[in-house]
Amino acid sequence: MDVIIPTKNSASTLEACLKSLRKQTMAINIIIVDANSTDATRQIAKRYDATIFDEPKSNIKGSKRAVACNEGLKHSSSHIVAFLDSDSVVSPDWAQSLSHHLQTLPHAGAVTSGCAWKSTTKQFSYACHLISQIGSTHAHSFTKTKEIKSVPGFNSIYLRSAIDQVGGFDQTIGGCEDLYLNLQLRKKGWKLYGIPRTPVTHRQHHTPKTFAKQMYSYAWSRGHLLKTKHIFTPLHALPSLALIGLIIISLLFPPYELTFFKSIFETSIPHSLFEKLLEAYLFLVGLWSFILISKDFTLKLWLQTISAFIIQHLSWAVGYLKGLMD
Repeated sequence: MDVIIPTKNSASTLEACLKSLRKQTMAINIIIVDANSTDATRQIAKRYDATIFDEPKSNIKGSKRAVACNEGLKHSSSHIVAFLDSDSVVSPDWAQSLSHHLQTLPHAGAVTSGCAWKSTTKQFSYACHLISQIGSTHAHSFTKTKEIKSVPGFNSIYLRSAIDQVGGFDQTIGGCEDLYLNLQLRKKGWKLYGIPRTPVTHRQHHTPKTFAKQMYSYAWSRGHLLKTKHIFTPLHALPSLALIGLIIISLLFPPYELTFFKSIFETSIPHSLFEKLLEAYLFLVGLWSFILISKDFTLKLWLQTISAFIIQHLSWAVGYLKGLMD
């Protein structure tokens, strides 16, 4: 089995990934497709006997991951091919377990074992992990084998024949390359499965800045996917629609006085429509956050989850709109 890993200045995470791959219970071949790294990425890859190829230059907007994955496929000869991110860490039986399920489950074109939370003292990271599970299977781990709509690029194993049938990864989208590939596979009759017991640990967010940046990037790709492939999902458009609506309302019914904070103590002060909607939003986010962390509730985690929600919604709204315009 070939394992393809796109890299770009990945020295801080790559060694843990490659170390876990070299502990696999079945033979694998590691293919690194590197985007001109200037740190120690290539030296680390060589220490773990990975084969290194250069990512071809591309002028596409957004993520170049599809370009790297297709380049890796050119140098792959296995009938089963896996894709990991450089910050994914796998268990020793990951390759053997997933390849077995891929070859035995009915009409399986791809399988994943999802993503596991790695314990950390950074509670904001945990809040980000919980929020990322909403509306996507990509941040989930699985308690049983189940059919799913999409397998994530950071942890996926495909039949090479299935990928070839749909022409590989689409390089024109600038992101969402895994989601679009999976959609094309399902249209051809292939099934995708989530598998229990061998999830990977993957990208732990530690700051509001990194979380905002990733949400913006994901949303940009979703917006660009709508523009280029006309694939619309209401849930992913909702933050942008809400932001546009709020801006329009604030222009039509502006909050001339800063009554929002006063209203906490003085209910008799009249509110503008803008303020009423803002209060309703904060109430719903607070309630949603409480439900999400109810099993692990602390005041600190609750406040961090609320802030993570707000960061996600704002970053996503702006990124989605930008993806539509670019």
